[in-house]
Amino acid sequence: MIIYIVDDSAEEQARIARLVEGIESAYKDRLDLQVVVCGTGNLETRLTETGVVLLGRNVAEKVGSIASAIREKSKTSDMFLFVDSESYSTDAIRLAHMNGLKKVFSAASTGVDVLQELISIDEEHRRTGVVSAGKVIAITQPKGGIGATTVAAALGDVYQRMNKEVLLWDLDIESRDLSRALRAVGPQTGVFSSIVTGERELTRET
Repeated sequence: MIIYIVDDSAEEQARIARLVEGIESAYKDRLDLQVVVCGTGNLETRLTETGVVLLGRNVAEKVGSIASAIREKSKTSDMFLFVDSESYSTDAIRLAHMNGLKKVFSAASTGVDVLQELISIDEEHRRTGVVSAGKVIAITQPKGGIGATTVAAALGDVYQRMNKEVLLWDLDIESRDLSRALRAVGPQTGVFSSIVTGERELTRET
């Protein structure tokens, strides 16, 4: 999930970014949070994918034009507005509602408040298919030689032909039949095991 933080003040951008960065790592991993910071001047070039837009306190007066620009780029992005505590009122909520924003946060809102909304959005996106969730298929057998490895290799091949990202993990500790079935020989067979043992760093790119 991409979080776009939009404000013309670097201080406000940093404040909101700290709220997002303060979210527990387990939730950040589950939501696959990525933060993009931008001002109103470079919004057009920075807003490249559907995401969650957090509008800072300094752009409240421009919320109408900003919301319109965002809607032109992505009709499915969810927008939120931060306002000063003294401005947190029914007028601010009415302004947000009129411009298609999902909610108004006061400056006193915490990372937990933001997290609650992000989880709700993620669940809705998965339910409606906006974001596709990964699928785990486990193939087990009561004894060897009945074709479990062949089925696993065939499923991996089918999904790869469908342009899906596939990870096949052979838990057979006695042989490497899956590697042989896929003609995976040489150094590439040790890449995943080196990640598991900590010899190779697991990064987003990996």
